[in-house]
Amino acid sequence: MTKPVPYLRISKICELTGLSRWTVAAIRDGVREEIGRRYPFNVIVDDLVNYYAWLDYRLYKTRLKDKNLRKTVPPFRKEDWENVA
Repeated sequence: MTKPVPYLRISKICELTGLSRWTVAAIRDGVREEIGRRYPFNVIVDDLVNYYAWLDYRLYKTRLKDKNLRKTVPPFRKEDWENVA
C-alpha cells in the first residue's frame, strides 16, 4: 500500500525545512510554472502544494531553467521521493 501524498501549506514547509517563507513560496511558484511540462495538474490544490514535487523542483530548479540541462533531469516520479521525504 502506498502512503498518501502530503499536501502541505507554505508555513508547514517552512517549519520542516527551516527556509524563509519567501524562499518556499518562490519554489512553489517554480513548481506552478512546470505544471503540464514536468508535474501533473494536481500538484497544487488551493493553497496546498505537493511536498514531493516541491522537493523535486528544489533539487533540479537550476537544471530545469536551462533548456539544454533540462534534458539531463530524470522524469518526476513521486515514488522516488516517498522514501526520501
